Amino acid sequence: MESISTILRDEKLFDSITREMFSAIDLDHSGNIEKTELKKAMTVIAREIGMYPLSDQQLDGALAVLDEDGNGELSHSEFKILVRALFETL
Repeated sequence: MESISTILRDEKLFDSITREMFSAIDLDHSGNIEKTELKKAMTVIAREIGMYPLSDQQLDGALAVLDEDGNGELSHSEFKILVRALFETL
């Protein structure tokens, strides 16, 4: 596995990894990540790293910031912003 800093510097690699992540989270294969899908994924991640899951208010706040087109879901490009921010905190 590549280091996080390598992934962040290599846009093609970052895009490929985020597409795989996106596909795994987009359970209904709609092409967008809905709030319920994002909540499930974030809950699993939080448990894996020993943190509390996001509350509905926190999730709504994150969606409000990330959902650039206002459709209530995350596209792949919007999801990449979230992943980049998470990776940069590691």
